[in-house]
Amino acid sequence: MEPYITPLLLAATGIDVPDEQVAPLLDYMNDLLEERIGEAVVESLDDTNLEELVEIQTTATEDEVHDWIQSHVTNLSELIQDEVVIILGEATKHRADFSSK
Repeated sequence: MEPYITPLLLAATGIDVPDEQVAPLLDYMNDLLEERIGEAVVESLDDTNLEELVEIQTTATEDEVHDWIQSHVTNLSELIQDEVVIILGEATKHRADFSSK
């Protein structure tokens, strides 16, 4: 998955971290995003589609799995955007913990 939370987006939230902390923070946030999106996708599928997804994940490429999810989860873009907003909101609440200023 391409990172949705970028240095530019992080800066737009007002979080200013030392350069050496940017990459680890973004990795953490994007991993968290991927985890939450995965949970939301699983919750949105009925049993038949969930079984199909599990089967596809064992044999397909990452791109094929992504294409399958896009075709079966019609609100995927909204799920992603909602989670990005939530994660950035959580980070904003704690920005003093890792801010460089």
